[in-house]
Amino acid sequence: MRHVKAGEIMNAEVLAARESMTLVELANFLTENEISGAPVVDDEGRLTGVVSLSDVARAATKVGTVSPDRGRPDFYLTGWEEKYNPEDVQRLRVEGEGMLVRDIMTRAVHTVSEEAPASEVARLMRNRHLHRLLVTRNESGHPVGIISTMDLLKLIAEDS
Repeated sequence: MRHVKAGEIMNAEVLAARESMTLVELANFLTENEISGAPVVDDEGRLTGVVSLSDVARAATKVGTVSPDRGRPDFYLTGWEEKYNPEDVQRLRVEGEGMLVRDIMTRAVHTVSEEAPASEVARLMRNRHLHRLLVTRNESGHPVGIISTMDLLKLIAEDS
């Protein structure tokens, strides 16, 4: 496999959630953009954490239950295998709906330089159990992209 750098496999479009979003707004944001997680920014646009659908489910089970609309007994939140549309998410009742992204996000943000080799990216994601990793430029720490596990799988598939 040729020596590929993070900057070559990253997605330069970084979709970020706001700290002030409610859990329902977050679930809609993630679903509408067909992503399972995103970096989190404050009202000034500063990076403050990361959040995922797993965080939504975990938070909901701490304060109550995540349950389907009574009319949809087949709706389960196990593994996120099936793609749900925003209407499905809106029918989802989350107890503790007043919770915000800032209440459930992970404050630790893992980054890698755009010059980092893909092998380093994969190793970091594997060792830290990460599904996404922000890519930064130079010493600024400013995110210029994001790499997901799917991006790494695409790299492997294209190199085969």
